[in-house]
This record gives sequence, C-alpha cells and structure tokens, in this order.
Amino acid sequence: MLIDVGRLASAVVPIAGGLIVLIAGPNAAVQLGLRGSRPLPYQVPPSSALTNNAVAAVAPRGLVFSINPEPDISVSAEALLHMSDATLGIVPDNGTIADPTRSLYQTAALAILLHLEVTWARRSDSAAALLTGATWAAA
Repeated sequence: MLIDVGRLASAVVPIAGGLIVLIAGPNAAVQLGLRGSRPLPYQVPPSSALTNNAVAAVAPRGLVFSINPEPDISVSAEALLHMSDATLGIVPDNGTIADPTRSLYQTAALAILLHLEVTWARRSDSAAALLTGATWAAA
C-alpha cells in the first residue's frame, strides 16, 4: 500500500510541491484510513466516482478553474418537482409514476433554480495520477 501511494505522490510532486490530495474509492479510503499508528501525511477523502480499488493523487496547484460571475437564476410557481435523489423521470418508460413529487402550483410554493457555470482544467499532465487495481483495497 505504501509503495503504491508513494508512486502516486511521486507522479504529481513536481507540480504539487508538498500539497497533495489523495482521493480513493470507498474500500481503498477505508484501508488508507486504517493506517492508525502511522497516518498518511495527505488528506484521503473517499469518492464513489472511483472504483473500490482505485486511488488518485491530485496536485491542487496544478488545477485551474473558472466561474462565471453572473449565475442564471429563475423562479417557478408551476413546476412539478421530483423530491427524490433517484435519477428517475417523473413517469419512466414502465409507466410507474415517480414518488414523491410536488406540484408547486397546487401547493402555492415557489422553486428557485440556480445555474452556475464552472469549468476546470489541468495546468499540466502531471497534476493528477490514477492507480487502479489496488489489491490491498479488496473488500
């Protein structure tokens, strides 16, 4: 495990200096967090966007981002909201109506939509490194 993490850190250190963030799949994050007596000198937030046995090293100084200073804000009193985290349509192909939903018109409510344009890019190819297939992170 330490050899793998060392290789990842070494891949991004030219641009990172001493500031490196490790991002790990759920199982790998747990294994890295269990280091206990010898914690890693880097933050290791878990991410479900990575597979269980993947770890990424990122040099925050090697990333650049841009935010549009003028967000697009709209208000509606007529929308139908799907009040769930599930990625379902209101009425999917199988005809089952998604639940719970809320009609803003029928409940005399308002919804505010904020659309903020944000983009990011790597300043250098060495700003990020990815390790997949870490056998020490197996469930």
